[in-house]
Amino acid sequence: MVVNINLKDKICIIQEQIKSNFELYESVSLTAGDFTANPGHFNLLPYKLTENLAYKDAYYASIDKVNTTKEIGVMDLFAPPTYFFVPKTKGKENIESMLQDLFNAINTLNKKTLLMTHWMVIKTNFPENEINALIEFIKLNRTNIVLENLLIDIDDRYLNELITCLEKLK
Repeated sequence: MVVNINLKDKICIIQEQIKSNFELYESVSLTAGDFTANPGHFNLLPYKLTENLAYKDAYYASIDKVNTTKEIGVMDLFAPPTYFFVPKTKGKENIESMLQDLFNAINTLNKKTLLMTHWMVIKTNFPENEINALIEFIKLNRTNIVLENLLIDIDDRYLNELITCLEKLK
């Protein structure tokens, strides 16, 4: 399930079904990891990237750098969408600097819509610390964010918890 947060004017939160073709999104943020880091080996990356060995090697080198430096990686080789790769977290660390880095990249590239896929499959508990950090970041920086629609793809089991947390934005 996707929750669409309209960040312009009055904040509006809408639930909608995710589009099956990620090329329909302007930009997508992914956790920097393996191609098949989700059940059923559902692939969020472009076919050309996963099938071309040179692209694949460059991708793995890039995500290694993202996870080592803890900085956002950007790939717009196959845009749309533009991909923003976010370092892996354990759900309990301070992510404010990563959020700042992500939204700086979004602003620089003037992206109006972003699909966040980081919580589409949750293996342990609801990532309350990360969700609250995102909400606080938006509240503090809303006037400086060019993004108009933030779509969060959430594991269906945790949709109600996300909606409850997002009420703090209103």
